[in-house]
Amino acid sequence: MDDTEEIVPLSEKNGLLYMAAHGYFYRDERQALEGQAKEGIKEMRRSLAIMEGTGTLTCFTRLMARIVDACRKTGEIEEGILAVNEALEVAQKYDERYVEPELYRLKGELLWMRGEPENEIEKHFQRALELSRRRLAKSWELRAATSLARLMKKQGKQKEAYELLNGVFGWFTEGFDFPDLKEARSLLEELR
Repeated sequence: MDDTEEIVPLSEKNGLLYMAAHGYFYRDERQALEGQAKEGIKEMRRSLAIMEGTGTLTCFTRLMARIVDACRKTGEIEEGILAVNEALEVAQKYDERYVEPELYRLKGELLWMRGEPENEIEKHFQRALELSRRRLAKSWELRAATSLARLMKKQGKQKEAYELLNGVFGWFTEGFDFPDLKEARSLLEELR
């Protein structure tokens, strides 16, 4: 039994609807990523509606980013673009901007999947990189640099891609078993 399976009954028993909705959300995310994409994403949105119904939008953009990422991972491109645009609007409206760099990166990834022009994709990756640097958010900077370096590699800009990604990757001194660092290291090896 994982934490999600424990939090839902405990929260429901004690009338903690907001916490129960968090449990529903993570259960639904797992459902989406384990092969029931459309239903899981629909239920993730329903869980957010429950949270919103309690009168709070705390963590809303972070949870929306998880919906966007689930859409990306499951190929639900149009749903992901709708979700990322909604999350960016909420971030601006409520000044909840801590996850904004990741939202721009995810939007760039979805636009790439949809086959949009590379200059439009690059604009979103550059924005993600700029915002993460401004916030000193090294993990999000690494993700943005990895996405941008992959695009630059496709454009034949191997050297520039390597320099960009290596500059960010070199900042890290531990945690090399984490997926983001593994992905960056693998791309660096391809770019050498």
